[in-house]
Amino acid sequence: MHLVTTGAVYPANHPLLDSLFSETVEKKEDVVTRALEVAEEIVRNTSVVSFALMRDLMYRGPGSAEATHLLDSRLIHEIFEGEDNQEGIKAFLEKRPVRFTGTMEKNAPGAYPWWNELDTREREGVVKKAKL
Repeated sequence: MHLVTTGAVYPANHPLLDSLFSETVEKKEDVVTRALEVAEEIVRNTSVVSFALMRDLMYRGPGSAEATHLLDSRLIHEIFEGEDNQEGIKAFLEKRPVRFTGTMEKNAPGAYPWWNELDTREREGVVKKAKL
């Protein structure tokens, strides 16, 4: 709340921002290079299915701790039986890089999507531009 309400400007290494960033770099010209390195690491080591589910749980969570726990438990149970999980176990045991092949189209858990989609299509008779 402090960051949101004061409107003050703080350097990236300020204590108020400690938990906001996973890391910082010394020079601003290194930001994009480091971001690309992190993105490459994610692509190499993360299942597309798991990544999509984690992202959607953050952005489209159910709204309560109990509902999130129940949904998360259901998702985990389903993906544990999936091909990407089996590949992860096999790669670990064989001490080799993973080769995830799962996609949301063919491997999404039955609970996906768990949110109600908003219909944003234009409709006849609906005002398209708000008048101020």
